[in-house]
Formats: sequence, structure tokens, C-alpha cells
Amino acid sequence: MVNVLSRVSLALCLAAALAGCKSDPALQSQSVKPDSTTNDANPAEAGELGSSNFRFGLSLFKTLNKKEEPGTNILISPLSVQTALHMTTNAAAGDSRQDFLTGLYLDDWSLAKLNQSQQRWRKTIIGNAGHPTISSTNGFFKDPERLKANPDFTSRLQEFYKAKL
Repeated sequence: MVNVLSRVSLALCLAAALAGCKSDPALQSQSVKPDSTTNDANPAEAGELGSSNFRFGLSLFKTLNKKEEPGTNILISPLSVQTALHMTTNAAAGDSRQDFLTGLYLDDWSLAKLNQSQQRWRKTIIGNAGHPTISSTNGFFKDPERLKANPDFTSRLQEFYKAKL
């Protein structure tokens, strides 16, 4: 169930990202210069999230690599995939949310812990002095004629992921 859910979620997230990235000027990449004042991450929590991100990225790479011919190169951005799945986790509930968390190697985490950790971790990797400048854009897309965005979902994505609708 988790593998199927992860593959479907990954495909949907990537399709939405590819469909919307070129057409919306409001979603241009934000380059954030390093700033030592933004590093307020809890080191233990950042280590937990970093460890789960590493495990997920390695698992994703191994899964994708199995499908390729020997000698073929693969380039993926586990951070992008994880962030999209973290955002998607905010739209899930019950067993589906737990499946997302399990697939992300965050079995015993609450949604609040995920969002707060992601926000602090993002500040650490994007705005920490001594790190290279990283560009990042998050967005979410909907068809206003068919879907109404849940205000709680929308505000969480804007607050914790700096995502634009």
C-alpha cells in the first residue's frame, strides 16, 4: 500500500509541478542569501528529519535505479520530492496520512512536528551562513471550477512551506 501510494503521490506531485512551473510568474524561484539569524532549528530534530530525508532519498534512488538500464545515469532531487510529499501529507488524514509518514520514514511523527521541523530545516539549509545559496520554489495548484482548497491546508502550506497557490 505504501509503495503504491508513494508512487501515485510522486507522479501527481511531479505532474502538478511540471504543469505549473512554466506558466505562473508568481512562482518564480526565490534565491535566499545566507543569513545566520534564521538558524533556529533544534539540532536533534533537524538530525531526525535529515536522517529520514537521507533514508527516503536513498530508497527513492534505489527504486528508480532498478528501472534503468545498466550504465544509465539518474539525476533526482530527493529534497524536491520530499517537500512535495510533505506538503501532500497535509492533505491526507487517518491511514492515508500515516502511510505518507511511514513512506517518508517518519512513522511516529505528528503533522505538527513534520511541518514545524520542515520549516526550521528549510531555514537551516536555505538561510544558514556558510552554506551555498539555494533557490527553492513551492507551489500548489487547483482547478477552481472543480476543487475548493481547504483553508487550513492552504494556510499550512503557505506558513510552513512558503508555497503559493
